[in-house]
This record gives sequence, C-alpha cells and structure tokens, in this order.
Amino acid sequence: MNLDAYLQAMDGEPFVWGKTDCLNFTSSALEVMGRAPLPMQWLKGYSTGKGAMLRYERMRRLSHYEDLIEALSETYKPTETLRPKSGTLFARPANGPLGYCFGIVHKGKAWVMDEPDGLTSIEIEAGDLLWKT
Repeated sequence: MNLDAYLQAMDGEPFVWGKTDCLNFTSSALEVMGRAPLPMQWLKGYSTGKGAMLRYERMRRLSHYEDLIEALSETYKPTETLRPKSGTLFARPANGPLGYCFGIVHKGKAWVMDEPDGLTSIEIEAGDLLWKT
C-alpha cells in the first residue's frame, strides 16, 4: 500500500480515540511509507480524549521529553517550509487533549484525522511544525 491508497482507505473512517485518532493515523501513514512509526508508548492505552490527555501527561513525566514535539524532533529532522514534500510529518497547535493535531503531508496539503469529521485536508501555514521523515 502507498500513501495515496492509505488516504483513500481512511476516507470515511470515523475518528476514534486510541484507534484512528490523529497520532495513530499519522503513525500508520509513516509505516505505510516504510518509515518508523511514532513512539508506541505515546499511542496506546486510551480510548477517550480524557484518557489520551492522561496518557500524554504520564508519558511526559516518564520520558525525558518536555512533550511529544520534542520527542519527534529527536527522531525526525525539523524543517521550515511552506512547500513540504509528501511524507513530511505535520503538527499544528490545536485545542484538545494533546494541544496539537498531527498528520502527514501529501500533495501539498496536510492530512489529519479530525474529531469529529475524520480525514480532513488542511492548507500548510506559517507556524506549522514539520519534520522530514
């Protein structure tokens, strides 16, 4: 499966905490592209927004990272551009349990699993966080 096929398969899938939330969606997209997934300890062990927030806070306390953004920046190379390549890891500050939405760039847009809408494409903006994968 390639990234196009993965995005097509995810179109219409509901946002479900712990299964098809933004972190799990992004991690699976990385795996489809043959890249290492996001750190599993940040992805499992919750089934609600509150559970995700508690898991996130627990992982922050247990790890040496301030947050998942710092953890990603140690694994992947941060980049600043308004025209990222397909496969670039994406994050944007957002309201919600994690404080960010995460996704993957493909064909000039960031693809994210949004609650409650599911798969959504959004324009890349100045201030978005990007990492080469």
